[in-house]
This record gives sequence, structure tokens and C-alpha cells, in this order.
Amino acid sequence: MLSAVKVMYAGAVLSAIELALALLSTGSLQSAIHKADPSYSASHVHNLAMSYVAATVITQVAAIGLWLAMSWANRLGMSWARVVASCLFALNSWNLLEFVRQPTAIGPLVLNTLVWVTGLGATVLLWQRDSSAFYTATKQFRESGRLMT
Repeated sequence: MLSAVKVMYAGAVLSAIELALALLSTGSLQSAIHKADPSYSASHVHNLAMSYVAATVITQVAAIGLWLAMSWANRLGMSWARVVASCLFALNSWNLLEFVRQPTAIGPLVLNTLVWVTGLGATVLLWQRDSSAFYTATKQFRESGRLMT
């Protein structure tokens, strides 16, 4: 279980890197938008870039929060958390497929793939026999009244 939690922390770090890169690449994003369609006005290019950056910031802040929440809940042995984490991994898989279908630079594609691999690793670790034993033991301990959550 500790390994799964550590992998989830790595996912939060990767999401933070995605957030930082989105904020740092605004200029190159504007250039790419203008290059894709030179007929766009400067303000239209700026608005498109800012919309993309805003959506990325919101998404990555939420992703960081979810990685941390899932690591916390799974570390405490909340069995619902591994189901939620698995569902979030399924959503991330769909997101990666959608991302791959769009033209994109190699950097974001590699980073998104690393996040996906991290989610896969965490999901596999959460469903290992040792993890299942941890959830069962934690539930029994909680039900015995010795652990209040």
C-alpha cells in the first residue's frame, strides 16, 4: 500500500509539472495558434491561448487535489478510495486517448503519457493481494472501535 501511495504522490508532482509548463508556455502557445491560422487577430490568438491555459490550470489543480486526496484516503485504508482511484484512472485513460487524437507537441504528449503510466502503476498496486489484506485489516480494526475515522 505504501508503494501505491508514493506512486500517487509522484502523480501529483507530474500534474504540478504540467501546470507549470502550461503557465510557462503561453508565448509559444500563442505563436503556434497564430501559425496554425494567421488570419486570427492578435486579441483572438491571445484569448484562445488564455482559454487553454485557464482550462489547463483548473484541470491540473483538480488533478493535484485528486492525487493527494486518493493517496490520503487509500493510506487510511478506505476501500472506497481504491474504487474511486480506479475510476479516475479510467477517466485519465479516456483523456489520454482524446489527447493522442489531437495534433500536439511531443513534450505534452510524453508528460500526459507519464501521468497515465503513473496512474496505471498506482491502480495495479491498489489491487494487489497485499493491498486487499490491508483494506480488510483496516476495516476490521475500525469496526472493532479502536480506530475512529
